[in-house]
Amino acid sequence: MESVSRAQWFGCCGERLEGSGGYSASPIVANGHLFAVSNRGVLSVVKLGDAFEQVHDFDLDEAISATPAVDETTLFVRSQKHLWAFR
Repeated sequence: MESVSRAQWFGCCGERLEGSGGYSASPIVANGHLFAVSNRGVLSVVKLGDAFEQVHDFDLDEAISATPAVDETTLFVRSQKHLWAFR
């Protein structure tokens, strides 16, 4: 629950993700970061903290509507044609 409360600034302070397109998938929090995937296929990574800090953008160049999943070491993202694994 602490991770959820620490992410409350997300979307409330005038900051926006750099990923283009709308968002259908739910964002997730893991390993001190918030992960969000846009419908167009951009995975955005935001470091949790008191200030908005977007640390990465990955353009997978495929449509994504599924919420990412995580295990202890891997972030899984299902796009239109592939299953991506980030470690």
